[in-house]
Amino acid sequence: MGKAKLTEQDFARAAAALSCSVAAIKAVTKVEAPKGGFLPDGQVTILPERHWFHRLTHGRWTATHPDISNPEAGGYGAEGQHQHDRLQRMTKLDRVNGLMATSWGKFQIMGFNHAAAGFPVLQAFITAMHHSEAAQLDAFVNFIKSDGVLWRALRLKDWTTFARLYNGKGYAKHNYHGRMADAFKLFGGT
Repeated sequence: MGKAKLTEQDFARAAAALSCSVAAIKAVTKVEAPKGGFLPDGQVTILPERHWFHRLTHGRWTATHPDISNPEAGGYGAEGQHQHDRLQRMTKLDRVNGLMATSWGKFQIMGFNHAAAGFPVLQAFITAMHHSEAAQLDAFVNFIKSDGVLWRALRLKDWTTFARLYNGKGYAKHNYHGRMADAFKLFGGT
């Protein structure tokens, strides 16, 4: 039931499009979704972000559903199906904002970044995220290209700037920059 994984050719194509090394792209994948873009049952890897759902819905559901709408990040719980159950609860309350408050696929691109990822329509982004890791990689390439500072940080292997822009203000707390630097070296980057 598993979907096709990225090939070395896919990584090389994306690295050429971004003028960076394959190791740099692989470092992002290792930190963002180390188990891949899909669960063993074929569902896309997701992470609904309760603090984003809170922001996007202006806290409308925070008092009654603090586990899925909360001003504080966290409270994720188990990986896999549990995350899909959380998203389902969000989308029952507010479909569009639930989808936008979720990070998707191998590169964990937030739904609200769908246009920057090359999809003017949110549902087209969601469909692509369900299609293949190659489609997820294409969205990543578009997303990186949409932000000159982020793109430059990836090319220069400036993991602190990259993590700050890609993962948000909590990047240091979770050591995203250090983990990406370590993963880059693991994949032969210099």
